[in-house]
Amino acid sequence: MVGLVHDHLRLDVLEGRLRPGDQLAVPRIARELGVSRGSAREAVLQLVGEGLAQEHPRRGVVVAAIGRAEAQGIHQAREALEGYAARLCAQVGDPGLLPRLRDVLDEQEQAITRDDGAGCSRTDGRFHSLIAEHCGNAELRTLIERLRDRMRIALVRVADIPAHRSRGHGELLDVAAAIEVQDRVEAEAAMRRHIGRTSSLLEALDDV
Repeated sequence: MVGLVHDHLRLDVLEGRLRPGDQLAVPRIARELGVSRGSAREAVLQLVGEGLAQEHPRRGVVVAAIGRAEAQGIHQAREALEGYAARLCAQVGDPGLLPRLRDVLDEQEQAITRDDGAGCSRTDGRFHSLIAEHCGNAELRTLIERLRDRMRIALVRVADIPAHRSRGHGELLDVAAAIEVQDRVEAEAAMRRHIGRTSSLLEALDDV
């Protein structure tokens, strides 16, 4: 039961239904999800342990806010790690990866057409997860997923910018194209360009 509550709350945080600073009140969560307060409390504490929530001295546990300096550090790490993961995907040449990437990109294109920011954010996350999953390095995958989950709190805001959606989609198409022809250098460069531009866009916002 704790796992189900945790997964529900985690998805709400990552897809922006719960925003930074929103209170994670155990009695309310238990009531809304029909679970015990103990299960709700344990699920909330798991989010704290993952860096997706923070204990606030006056408000209790709230959804984590990612500050500008922290976001910059995470993006620098992601650019290096995910760029290398894309390079490994091109090197490995897993035939099962490309159809899955194309499906996600098709779904993202439909989300862009619908002006669906949450759908764009969700499909972007799935694309990056597939790269981590198929890179052939379990340790690298773990590091990438942990960093990306924390960063998605801030990336929800970027997904609300229509121009970013289309440009980001094009950048992911470039990553997939490089992987398809097993161009390791371009796969890494395309992924680094994508993450680097997103980082610059976040820095241009008034606050993260």
